[in-house]
Amino acid sequence: MAATSDLLELFRLVLQSARDTDRLLNEWLETEARLTVQDLSVLHAIDVGVAFPTDIAVRLNQASPTVSHVISRLVARGLIERSRADDDGRKRRLTLTDAGAETLARSREVIERGLADGRYKLTDKDVARTQKAIEKYMKIMRFGS
Repeated sequence: MAATSDLLELFRLVLQSARDTDRLLNEWLETEARLTVQDLSVLHAIDVGVAFPTDIAVRLNQASPTVSHVISRLVARGLIERSRADDDGRKRRLTLTDAGAETLARSREVIERGLADGRYKLTDKDVARTQKAIEKYMKIMRFGS
């Protein structure tokens, strides 16, 4: 029973740490690039060669309707384009526009610069929560004491 409770607590802590990071990244991106983490994730997936919406949804572990909504928003902003796939006219291939590539590069710079100059940091509470999650993980997996 104790191991189950520890495991459930670990899941809660890991999810909270992920939410903290997501919140922080969204603040940075929204302020400096008018993007969300979901937007950035879709742009990055397309940049590394994931060309179809269903493949992006799988890669991001997101529901297809959620990814479709993000894609529509990015198309409306002129950051990506849809075109018919060569092998199947029903499928839509996604590509970055020049504006999309510039926005992706600027977003990466925002994150890099913010981390390098110390402007964007997790709070002490965020760090403590993450450390606690790691300690729980080590204990549960019997690597720690």
